[in-house]
Amino acid sequence: ARVRAGDKLVAIFANGYNGRSGRASLMVVDLETGNLIKRIRVNGAGSALAAPALLDRDNDGYVDFVYSGDDAGNLWRFDLSGADISDWSLDLGGIPLLSAATGQPITSAPTVYVSENDEVMVYVGTGRYLGVSDKSDVSVQAMYAVHDKWLGGEVFNTTVTASRLVAQTVVYERDGAALVGGGTSNTAIRITSANEVDYDSYDGWYMQLVPPAPAGVQGERINASAVVRHGRLIFTTLIPPVDSCEFGGSSWLMEMDAISGKRFETSVLDLNGDGRIDDRDMYLLVDEKFSIGGRKSGELIRTPAFVGFGDTEGKYISGSSGSLTKVLEKGGATLVRGRLSWQQLE
Repeated sequence: ARVRAGDKLVAIFANGYNGRSGRASLMVVDLETGNLIKRIRVNGAGSALAAPALLDRDNDGYVDFVYSGDDAGNLWRFDLSGADISDWSLDLGGIPLLSAATGQPITSAPTVYVSENDEVMVYVGTGRYLGVSDKSDVSVQAMYAVHDKWLGGEVFNTTVTASRLVAQTVVYERDGAALVGGGTSNTAIRITSANEVDYDSYDGWYMQLVPPAPAGVQGERINASAVVRHGRLIFTTLIPPVDSCEFGGSSWLMEMDAISGKRFETSVLDLNGDGRIDDRDMYLLVDEKFSIGGRKSGELIRTPAFVGFGDTEGKYISGSSGSLTKVLEKGGATLVRGRLSWQQLE
């Protein structure tokens, strides 16, 4: 990344886990010299910072802000916009932008999304899967989405918590669900809620990873960064095997509106495998149809890669068994063919 101070190219990274200092810190290293030019420690109980996400707020090519979460469940914002390194600091008066619930560590990088209205949303999931003891942890984890409306100098004096976010939930989960087209899904599916978010009253939304009753908690968590595509938030979750001595586990591929967290009104995934995305991919309950926001995998999966085909695109998902699965979903634009531009390289 490039910073304004000295017009330097730098590496920005977190201190990681099991450090000697016991303090979560953001590190900035000069790529030309290899020297550590700034270490910014955070406050609170966190001992390890996860990978950071960068924001160039004014699109001038320089990093302005950095977001990173710690193992105590705090999401921090750092200000690197200053023309002098001495001006770089832990932002927002030294308090977190977000504090997740107790027992919800952050171990993956946040995702920063700038909407069409130039609003900044920050997404971060919670959960840990780093040690043997993590496999038996069944603490409830969540995905959080915060509208960072304090980037223009507005006063920030209270950390965002779940009480200032609208709750979205998993309202239905079923294996082999009936689809509108008469077929059935070849995987378990989830339907999520469609609660409205009034951003005049709330700062975002969150979703706890809890299946609907009568199912209980199963240790589901998030340990990989989310992706925003065409206004849709896409992320994967992880469920360890019931026997902590076993290999593998299972995962969910989740997809919902990035701004509100609501389920979609129309289908975005090809669930019946016919190569098209339409009403026949929606779940049919009596005479009402619902878009599907979750697709289960029988192995551990990571954040997918994407290949666009115009009005559709493929999610390519690698699994813990060595498999590569393609899931067709709705694209965002007509495919443009031919040379778009060129640049002469010396």
